[in-house]
Amino acid sequence: TKEVVYFGESAGAVVAGSSLKGIDMIDNPGDAVELHWDGMGLVDAMVIPHADSQDFASAMPDLLRMYEEGGKIVLNDNQAFVVNGKKTEYVQGNWLK
Repeated sequence: TKEVVYFGESAGAVVAGSSLKGIDMIDNPGDAVELHWDGMGLVDAMVIPHADSQDFASAMPDLLRMYEEGGKIVLNDNQAFVVNGKKTEYVQGNWLK
C-alpha cells in the first residue's frame, strides 16, 4: 500500500478537499495568478477552515450553507482532520493558543 502524509493549514487545508468553490467568500481570488476551482481531492468534501475565527465570521454562515452535511469538513482553528486508511477523525489541539 501507498502511504501519503499531507498537512495543510488554512488555504493548504482547503486545497486538500474536492472543491474551492465558495472560498472566495473569505479569500480574495483576485490575489491568485491563476484560478483553479477543483481541489486535490485528498478528501471527498469541501474543507472549510477558520470556522471559529472572528476574521471570517460574517461570511461563514453562507459558506457553510453551500455544502450539505457530509460534503464538508469544518475546522476550527484548534482542530485537524486526520484520515488514516478508512478511519477519519477530528483531533483537538492547543497548538494555536
